[in-house]
Amino acid sequence: MVARTQRHGALGVIVLREAPVDQLPSELVGCRARLGRPDPERVFDRHLRAVLPGHAVPGPLYPALTEHLDTAPMRDVEQLARFVAEESAGAGGFPQWCERALSALDGDSTGAVVRELRDQLCGQQRPLALAVAMFEHSPSAVVYEAERTLVSTVELTVDGEHALVSPDFGARLDGIGAQELDGAVTFQDRTRGRKIRAYFWTHFPGLRAGFQRWIVEHPDLLDRPGLDPGVFAERFATEVLRTRGPDALAEVVERWAATARGPLELAVLTLTHGLNHPEHSPVLRRRCWTWARDPGCPAALATMLVAICTEVIAPDRLDQAVVRLHHLARHPLEAVSAAAQRGLRRLLTERSSAPRMLLGRLVGSPRPGHRPRIERDQDRLLFLTCVRPEIIRPHLARAATSDLLTTCWTAVLRDADRAVLDEPLRYWLDDQARSDADDTTATELLVTAAVRSGRPEVLLGITYDWVAGPAEREAAVRRRSVARELTDLLSAARRRTTLHRGAHP
Repeated sequence: MVARTQRHGALGVIVLREAPVDQLPSELVGCRARLGRPDPERVFDRHLRAVLPGHAVPGPLYPALTEHLDTAPMRDVEQLARFVAEESAGAGGFPQWCERALSALDGDSTGAVVRELRDQLCGQQRPLALAVAMFEHSPSAVVYEAERTLVSTVELTVDGEHALVSPDFGARLDGIGAQELDGAVTFQDRTRGRKIRAYFWTHFPGLRAGFQRWIVEHPDLLDRPGLDPGVFAERFATEVLRTRGPDALAEVVERWAATARGPLELAVLTLTHGLNHPEHSPVLRRRCWTWARDPGCPAALATMLVAICTEVIAPDRLDQAVVRLHHLARHPLEAVSAAAQRGLRRLLTERSSAPRMLLGRLVGSPRPGHRPRIERDQDRLLFLTCVRPEIIRPHLARAATSDLLTTCWTAVLRDADRAVLDEPLRYWLDDQARSDADDTTATELLVTAAVRSGRPEVLLGITYDWVAGPAEREAAVRRRSVARELTDLLSAARRRTTLHRGAHP
């Protein structure tokens, strides 16, 4: 359904009850798409191939797996595939992997798992166990520093012997089921890190804020090679969202993106994970909207939001991406505004429905009773900067887009100074000179807007100056041809206006 919606450039989807084809208008028959639950086995197979290359779901399926797939939400299907991939390193074949993965999916932090961890991890081992679980696959020096900073952040008092007479670091790792292998610290059981993270974040509610502060205040632990920042961001964001909610995750992003010296990559990865979450993404998209509207939004955060809008929000929520980029394009800092305008131009180029969305937003008003946005100075400049002829020309055949563009140009020609209009109009005229001589759609649109604006002389004056400017011989000939077309169209429009006024004294 998504592919068909995009192919038709639809701005919305109407959900209907089952209806015979003959009851639909003929032009809508080809736009139908049947709604329904995706085939869970195909979805599971696709996710499994992504996380476990070279492995496909064998048939017939393990019975418990079939029963689970028939009833589980789609988000659990993806998570189950990841768990099966983790279990593939253990004993047995596919049925055994599935059995252990299903058990893990039912709850890593309940029942037998909790009892096991309580029995295995004594008080002195817990900081190291959580440090390894969060920073697994990092060098031992990073894990050691992570444990030290965790102890300090949560104000844990550790009693013990002097380090020289205490067990060495390798022995302590062995005591929690971990090891140092090829320079990186890992658990001997691939699923143990996930279980320990869930255990601590779930069963120590009074320390969750401290765990979050521990990570937020020490992002430099990821500066060394080893742990993939994307993997770490997923681990951290998963636990924060599960135990503290999306507002807490937004606080993390704000803290990391407060300055250009912050861990911006980690902030992007963490926010991306939250925006892709099936439950919490609406709250975080709303927070992105709040940040984008704030003129005091820090430059680093605002610039990061441009990338988030174009790369993360736009693929599935194009309308929301356009709205947020529009707000960011009005940011008082020029670097942020320019980045947002580039983001808008990219969407206008790549997505067929984006031009209509932006133009419709410019023609509309922010609140009932207020003037249209296109009448504001900032939005006029945004229109002239972003709505370029090479971007919009393929969409002029659509009446809705053409009408919106005419309305925008009418407001701009009516209210903007000639000095502001000169360069953008020359750009449009140059594009017309380079295009098919028989296609006068853009010229007709500009003429209609100029007449409606009551200032056709502005368009005519800029056109004459453009023709008189330096150009190679062939280009000069084409310029004169465009100018004649524009003059003829303008004269005809004026005659029609005069006749119309004469018929209605």
